[in-house]
Amino acid sequence: MVVAVAIAVCAMGQPPDASRPAQPVAAPTHAAVRAEGPGFPRLFALCIGGKDYDEPVFQERAARFNAVLLGFYPGWKEWKLGPDAMREAVTALKKRNQALLVGQYTIL
Repeated sequence: MVVAVAIAVCAMGQPPDASRPAQPVAAPTHAAVRAEGPGFPRLFALCIGGKDYDEPVFQERAARFNAVLLGFYPGWKEWKLGPDAMREAVTALKKRNQALLVGQYTIL
């Protein structure tokens, strides 16, 4: 919602000229704000406890954030999903939210 605010400026403590009404000052539109970049607040998820990054329920919830920090470890679910398990989990997250920033908590 765009809100216009009328402001009367008084110079040196003198009242504004009553013959000239105050001009409204318009707030920027959503299009102008979006053109400048992403807004705030940005939401960040620290997901290092449970390691269910391949589960659709986790992916749906994590995709709602602007950034997620994951805690993969060497060999994460390779026994179940194969050698590209980490890549596939991150790709699935990015398919749900292309603007999502994904980070790694530890060094692999």
